[in-house]
Amino acid sequence: IADIPALDERYVGYSKVSYKIIKGKKTKLKVRNIIKLKESILNTTSPYVFANKKDHRVFEKLVKEVKSVRLGGDCYSYCLLADGHVDIVLESGLKPWDIRALEPIIINAGGELKTWENEKIFDGGRIVASANKKLNRDIFKIINKKTQL
Repeated sequence: IADIPALDERYVGYSKVSYKIIKGKKTKLKVRNIIKLKESILNTTSPYVFANKKDHRVFEKLVKEVKSVRLGGDCYSYCLLADGHVDIVLESGLKPWDIRALEPIIINAGGELKTWENEKIFDGGRIVASANKKLNRDIFKIINKKTQL
């Protein structure tokens, strides 16, 4: 569960289902069907809170490949992804408690959620969430390119 009391919204994911509740009304969550980076919307809390400069440079490379970038949101960014409002969330330096509750919400809405190392998010760290496997593959190509220090 991700509870956003200021907006009176709650996001729930379990047993292969995810939905949001707004003012008592329940709606099923579904990611957008965007498969091209050039058409996608990228969100991050702030590139200035990334764990290090190298991660920030990776973010800047990805920014050049997407349609638009939105900043802010923390856990709400992941809810927006599950609800089809953004296509990619890229973060660096997350703790396990920052991300674990969001996993079933995103996965059950049809999204992908991995670390930058393409591993499970159990321990937090550098996180990439996307609307589908195709976007994830394209993001990993950018993440894995050698970055100048």
